[in-house]
Amino acid sequence: MCQALFYKNVDILLTPPYDTCVKTDADNEFRHGIRTVCRESGVSPDLLRAWEKRYEVVLPRRTQTNRRIYSDEQIVRLSLVRRAVACGMGIGEAARMPSGSLEELVSRWTRQSAPDLAGSASEPPGPRAERASVHEAGCLDAVIRIDGSLLRHRFRAAALDLSRQELLEDVVAPLMKEIGQRWHEGELSICQEHLASAQVRALLAELLSSDSGALAGPEIVVTTPSEQRHEIGAMMAALVAAEERWCVTWLGADVPAEEIALAATRRNAKALALSLIHPSGDPGVSAELRRLAGLLPRGVAVLAGGLAAESYRDALSSLGAEIHPGLDSLRSSLRRMRP
Repeated sequence: MCQALFYKNVDILLTPPYDTCVKTDADNEFRHGIRTVCRESGVSPDLLRAWEKRYEVVLPRRTQTNRRIYSDEQIVRLSLVRRAVACGMGIGEAARMPSGSLEELVSRWTRQSAPDLAGSASEPPGPRAERASVHEAGCLDAVIRIDGSLLRHRFRAAALDLSRQELLEDVVAPLMKEIGQRWHEGELSICQEHLASAQVRALLAELLSSDSGALAGPEIVVTTPSEQRHEIGAMMAALVAAEERWCVTWLGADVPAEEIALAATRRNAKALALSLIHPSGDPGVSAELRRLAGLLPRGVAVLAGGLAAESYRDALSSLGAEIHPGLDSLRSSLRRMRP
């Protein structure tokens, strides 16, 4: 049963009337505001609006003040559609399919994607953190086996079971950190590390292509500077920005200072996110960051992260950059900066 039932009374006490659980005399079945719907279904606000307008995935009611409100059944349907799309089904096909049929398909895919994820269980049990840990362990096992097909199945199972935020912050980020540490310690080979990077890159590219952020809102440019060719951290930053309803311009990796400044100028960017992974403390990268400081338009906030970010603190200070130790810190900053 949808978790929205659990929040039915709690949300009324803890959040403002415009936020959630708006009740109308016309139909008490429609009582959930957009924030509750997005939290429970895992669908971002802008993606929800696009699905409503283009595909009529759900049709909300309107209050007397023209706010959209949704039913428990619609939250369940949105969650099912999100999970079906995560498995590769086209949104048009998923939108036309009845909820009952979608539920059967998603349940079958879940069993097929993770038959041995937690012993004999078909779905990982327990609270979110425990389930995410099981998914991460399963993905690491696939990397150790050098089994790309199994790793794709494990990512699909995690996408079915968790929200996008949980997938990124509780599975992908700790997985890549663990793989990097094991590679440096000689426990994983180059081919194992490359396999993991290739599959994670493909997963993140698919997520970026399905949701590039808000259709209108503050602009953010996301990239890595010259000589920084590891783009996975930047891709995750772009997805976090999209989740926080920023309009994202993703430039890819290894971009010269002049081109970064040009993109920020043309897009009238409010923020620039830079990822620095490897190499650390390189004089050429430091010089590139200082050159960027002289080219970037005034008023552009710079947000930096990645394993090597601290080694460039002096150069980043010339940009007035904030250094974020993780995705949760970046998310908080983006949320604070967004009007």
